[in-house]
Amino acid sequence: EKPAGDIELTFRTAKGEVIKSFSSKIEETPKDETGITSPFAPEEKKEPHLTKEAGANRFVWNMRYPDATKVPGDKGRLSTDGITTGPLVPPGAYQVTLKVGDWTQTQTFEIRKDPRVTTSDADLVAQFDFLLGVRNKLSETHESINKIRNTKTQVEEWIKRVEGQASAKAIGDAGKALKEKLSAIEEELIQAKAADPRSFPSRLNARLAILGNLMES
Repeated sequence: EKPAGDIELTFRTAKGEVIKSFSSKIEETPKDETGITSPFAPEEKKEPHLTKEAGANRFVWNMRYPDATKVPGDKGRLSTDGITTGPLVPPGAYQVTLKVGDWTQTQTFEIRKDPRVTTSDADLVAQFDFLLGVRNKLSETHESINKIRNTKTQVEEWIKRVEGQASAKAIGDAGKALKEKLSAIEEELIQAKAADPRSFPSRLNARLAILGNLMES
């Protein structure tokens, strides 16, 4: 029978560490204050969701870890959008658990490499460990960028709030100084001045994303 609530499928390592989970719940597109779908909503890659119809249901896992954290609005030739894909798991034993309401069932399975590939399992594991480290560092970089931009936005909002008040100049000067310090850090992490690498050099996030993309090949 078709379950009433959402169902969940979770992939884990042989030790039980969670790799990634998928749900039958479909995330809604962000709406603006009028309740209308915003044309300026960020273009996020939608995760595949589970079907839960009565009878047989099929789900195909791409065998990858979650993608790196993204920077909203990061577009253009120097952007990392599209190359933040999580690394492919190496050959080995894994687990998958299906949860439907209070009922769960776990099944073990094995991922094997293409028999035509002569690379050793040890080398594939070493490649995976390196790529996972790059993804984690890219996520850390992007989280820092997002935090910096959020802080700068808050500073701007506070400056606007005190307009016309006695403290406006002091807060404005302090806010400007803080934004300059934050921008100096931000500009080392991401190239926000131009989308053309011939005009401005790529920064840390683009270098990490490209490094991971090249090393996976």
